Amino acid sequence: MAARTNAQLIAEYLSTDPNDYARNQADSFQNQDDPFVGQHQHATQELTASGAITLNSGVVLLNHATVAIAATLDAPTAGDELYIIDSSASGTAAHTVTLPEGVTWDGTNDIATFNAPGEALHVVAISATRWFIMENIGSVGLSASGG
Repeated sequence: MAARTNAQLIAEYLSTDPNDYARNQADSFQNQDDPFVGQHQHATQELTASGAITLNSGVVLLNHATVAIAATLDAPTAGDELYIIDSSASGTAAHTVTLPEGVTWDGTNDIATFNAPGEALHVVAISATRWFIMENIGSVGLSASGG
């Protein structure tokens, strides 16, 4: 089996029925050809309107094709891990995820802008004030709020 990118694995994961995934989890450890061997299921939150992201570890889906979603994320705890994905079926609405004052994505920027379906960030918190970008899929824009 050819190696797949993180984006391909995330897309496959998101298209899997959670009930089928749970039923087959035990079998995964016996079948080394199964793409889900050694993986675990993440908590998921889908935003279809502006609001707060209520989890710090898991999968966040930003899903609206025509209305820009303005999401906020609170300060992390070291070790938190998020996949933030523009899961809209179409459109170029500029969804944003803004961090609180003093928290950054990369040491400088506190706003991430997703303006195309399939764009995603995979981030891990390395402190209470810093997310580390493991992967920027597509071209998620980063900027500073100036505040």
